[in-house]
Formats: sequence, structure tokens, C-alpha cells
Amino acid sequence: MLPRIESIISVDGYSVTTKWNTGEIRSIDFRPVLEPYMDKSNSTLGRLSDPDTFAKVKLDPEAKTLFWDDLLIQRNPDGSTEPAPLDFCPDVLFSRSVLV
Repeated sequence: MLPRIESIISVDGYSVTTKWNTGEIRSIDFRPVLEPYMDKSNSTLGRLSDPDTFAKVKLDPEAKTLFWDDLLIQRNPDGSTEPAPLDFCPDVLFSRSVLV
């Protein structure tokens, strides 16, 4: 069974506690990933390091992973651009999480 997130339980600072389809409750600490970017608001991870932005994390019901709206810019085939979500691979999140 591939580990996938079923629900977000809580967000505390840069940690997200989640329930997984394995039945486990796990916490994912994003601080080590975000710290190098905290003073770089012009980068994607810099924008994600803003506490208000980070707190807007959502669950993608199809991919069963975490995402944040409109942190990326997507270029369409016609050359136009539009905001796109930033998400993380659920397998990576599972491997970086700890059992609560």
C-alpha cells in the first residue's frame, strides 16, 4: 500500500500533523526545508515560509498530498501564464514525517 494522506489534523508553526491511509498519525516538520529561504520572499519556498501562507495548507483529495494554492506560475502551451499550486510528493512527506 502506498502511503497517502487522508486528512490534516493540525498545523503548528511549520509542522503539519496528518492522518495517513496506513492508520498512522504522523507529523511533518517543514522548517528544515524552509529555513534557508526565510529571507527570500521572491522565491517559491520563501513565500511558503511566510507563517500566514504556510497555515493555508490544504489536502489534495485526488493526489492525497499537501498543497498550497497559487505559489507557482504555470506556463500554458499558448505561452500565457497562470498561478498554480505547489504540492509535495506524498512518498517524500511520509519518509520525512515522524510517528506521533
